[in-house]
Amino acid sequence: MIEISVHTGEDAHAQWADARFRAEWAALADACPWSTVFQGPAFVTTWYDVYRDRKRPLILEGRGADGSLVGLLTLAEDVESGVVTCAGAPIAEYQTWLATEECGGPFIQKALPVLRSVTKAPLVRFLSLSPGSPTGWCRSPEAGVRTDVRAHDRPLMSLDDLAALQASLKKKSNRNRLSRLRRLGEVRLLHLASAERLEPYLEEILADYDVRQGAAYGVSPFTEDPLMGPFYRRLAAQTDCLHVTALVAGDKVAAANLGFTNGKQVVLGVIAHSAELASSSPAMLLIRLSAELLSDQGYEELDLTIGGSYKWRFASHSDQVEVLDAYLSRWAHWKHLIRRTAVAVNRRVITKLGWGE
Repeated sequence: MIEISVHTGEDAHAQWADARFRAEWAALADACPWSTVFQGPAFVTTWYDVYRDRKRPLILEGRGADGSLVGLLTLAEDVESGVVTCAGAPIAEYQTWLATEECGGPFIQKALPVLRSVTKAPLVRFLSLSPGSPTGWCRSPEAGVRTDVRAHDRPLMSLDDLAALQASLKKKSNRNRLSRLRRLGEVRLLHLASAERLEPYLEEILADYDVRQGAAYGVSPFTEDPLMGPFYRRLAAQTDCLHVTALVAGDKVAAANLGFTNGKQVVLGVIAHSAELASSSPAMLLIRLSAELLSDQGYEELDLTIGGSYKWRFASHSDQVEVLDAYLSRWAHWKHLIRRTAVAVNRRVITKLGWGE
């Protein structure tokens, strides 16, 4: 038997600020097999605090018959659009709920229908579910909400073969790239392991990232969301969530990764590189050099994350992660089915007519 309770707005802020509740939360995160850094109290509460004026927190907790915390779903509702996302989105690479192993499916089945009582949002998207997040309940007639689950291949880079990592850096193409960077001065890989070490470089990293994203996709994430920069600063100052590396040539940041520590993994995060130095492929050099550093630090894997075909050239193996759409509105689910059917029909027509050849 799981009892669901909901905390919203200021009540939710008071709940996550309570030391006893945070201790329960941390213990549940440690016990949950599919938990990641993005569900832990350090990451989520920092995000809730920084985005306090723009995101209304929605916290759904599940308690067992003995009163113990057996499930937790941390969400947020945009105060302007009403869109509901997992706390930390879109920065959080993995979005899921926490639960004890035996309550993973039962908790979310009970929590999502309850969510309807506190929001008019038509759906909640988990982009992406952390590996191991239970989805078998989605196929049950008693699921509680309508769902759509899609799988995506995820590239991963093993860090256990240090010799192979070093051999890659000795290839002529990589030696030439490093030689070009050395024209600017000494080339160094820096692990910016504190807020004090990160601060002198952060603005340049964020500006480079916006330039790259603007050229590729027409967006400037840190300019369009002025709270993202302060959020990363707070994470660096108050938590151990981040793992930041920067490839510096002379006094210029050639490339940087604002990554996240996740147990024995580091998750690739914001990858920025200088547009002026693009011909030297500094981001690729950064990934290879960082892999060697991470191996030395005892990490076992670099999670290259879904999206971006260039990542596959670094992958040693892969697995799959899933995207889950949970529809809180029947009409929203119908629209999704109609749209999906229309797309499938169009593809069949195009194939039949040979227009795609």
